[in-house]
Amino acid sequence: MILNKNKKTEHEGKVIFINAEDEFETGRKQNYLRKIDIEKIIKTVDAFQSVSRYAEVVTNEQIAKKDYFLNIRRYVDASKVEPTVDLHKLNTEN
Repeated sequence: MILNKNKKTEHEGKVIFINAEDEFETGRKQNYLRKIDIEKIIKTVDAFQSVSRYAEVVTNEQIAKKDYFLNIRRYVDASKVEPTVDLHKLNTEN
C-alpha cells in the first residue's frame, strides 16, 4: 500500500490497485520481491494507468459503489484465462 498526500492533480479522487500476487521469488520461510518485481510496481504506480490483469485505476465513486471494500481482487482480476473447449467439436471428431 502506498499513500501519497502530494498526489498529482489529475490523480486526485482516484486510486490505483496493483495485483502483484505473481511477482515474487519463492523463499524457504517467506517469499521475496525481486528487483524486477519492485521496478514493475514502481513503473506502474508512476504511469498511473490500468494494466490488464495487473493494475486498475478506479475513482473514489467506484470504491463507494462497492461499499468501500478494498480487496484488490475486487478491482483487478488476475485469474488465469482458461482455454475454451468446444465439446461439440470434440464429440464430432470421435
